[in-house]
Amino acid sequence: AYLHHLDRCGEMLGLMLASLHNLHYYLNLMREVRAALEAGSFDAFAARFAADRARGVGDG
Repeated sequence: AYLHHLDRCGEMLGLMLASLHNLHYYLNLMREVRAALEAGSFDAFAARFAADRARGVGDG
């Protein structure tokens, strides 16, 4: 709710916090992708990732 408020008011802090959130999300995603590639299980990871997103799971 606070982030929504900051965004609606045009506060710079809202943009900064949203950027930090997005960076955190993508850093973790890439960490998981690298681990799946190293383990030879990327196809399973990609299928699970797509299924989770289709169900609305893990969207941040």
